[in-house]
Amino acid sequence: MANSCNDFYYDPHTKQYTGGMKILKGWCGSRHFPDKALHMDFIHTADGHPVYVSYDDNYADLRGRYATVSSALRSALKMETGRELPLVFDRGIYGQEPFVKIIEDPAIHY
Repeated sequence: MANSCNDFYYDPHTKQYTGGMKILKGWCGSRHFPDKALHMDFIHTADGHPVYVSYDDNYADLRGRYATVSSALRSALKMETGRELPLVFDRGIYGQEPFVKIIEDPAIHY
């Protein structure tokens, strides 16, 4: 079903990490202060069907994770490199460097 989809939603979340591993602190919106943070990047179809999830600690912010997650999504769905990958971000991704990289890649549309 995901291979026939034309639009995907990139839905990042940050939650408090409660496990025992050493995790860098980051802003945890649900706690309203910095705490051990776990990033979860969900990708789903426009109908809400889950397609891919990636977990990361607070060492990489969204501006760095989006390219890795997009590449992993292509790999998981066995998408050819040239196929357009339209992604709608549910949260803001800001910064000059990410926008330049997005503009330069003809197969990615955010």
